[in-house]
Amino acid sequence: MIGQSPRRKEDERLITGRGRFIDDIVPPDRRGLAHLVLVRSTHAHARIAHLDVQAARRDPRVLLVVTGKDVAHLGPMPVNRLVPDMRVPPHPILAETHVHAAGTPVAAVVAEDPYAAYDALDLIGVEYEPLPALPEPEAALAEGAPLLFSGIDGNRPLTRIIREGDVHRAFAAAAHVVPLRVAQARISAVALEPRSVLASFDRSTDELTMWVSCQAPFRIRAEMLREACLILKSMWTNERTTFESTHYRLKDAQCERSPCNSPRSPCGSAAWASGGPFGWWPRWPTGGTRS
Repeated sequence: MIGQSPRRKEDERLITGRGRFIDDIVPPDRRGLAHLVLVRSTHAHARIAHLDVQAARRDPRVLLVVTGKDVAHLGPMPVNRLVPDMRVPPHPILAETHVHAAGTPVAAVVAEDPYAAYDALDLIGVEYEPLPALPEPEAALAEGAPLLFSGIDGNRPLTRIIREGDVHRAFAAAAHVVPLRVAQARISAVALEPRSVLASFDRSTDELTMWVSCQAPFRIRAEMLREACLILKSMWTNERTTFESTHYRLKDAQCERSPCNSPRSPCGSAAWASGGPFGWWPRWPTGGTRS
């Protein structure tokens, strides 16, 4: 591939209007489709001083409003541990008392249509008490830096040292020693469509079908079974489709409800409460829904 100019294969589909996104999928009962949007923090580090969702709950078009207090009894969101002894701070489904990153969800709204859901966001009042933010790693590790999470001394979640051979001997025998500081840039894949979910729960068969724009279908399957309190009774099938970000259709032939008998996550609540399809499209602090 180096030095060559390979022909792109996906452009024709996109420029001719044949790209397919979550919005293009028609669930079995589109008429009952509910929509979920999130209220996200505009601060990188802050205490949630006040959160008022009563006006949003009174909106007749709103089906459900969930706050961190409502889901505080649930397990935190899963986080990859890079090394066995890595100290991982809590990642609640919805922040209840503090936010530690811009964009952290503090409330979720489920409504009859996306316009009603976004209108309800404007009815939610959030007051923050800003706290020192440490977006750069060197400043976060500096002596005397404020702690972002209790229990993680020095804001250092892990220390990993990799050695190969006799390093000191190699430097001592070198003709020249050159100091070098390497700053690794932050990178992230930017798909044409942000993370989106379409879920449909069939009460008659206890069947859950999800369309997810993510590249980890098996992990999503396991976490949704845990969060929605479902017990897997048969194999899932994975259909990869041609979406603009990688989407998967996760379909379980048969599930049964576990003793908790209720969904645990906002996503599970929306699909379960509506008894039919449910969609989630992100909205970031900038105000854009597709940015």
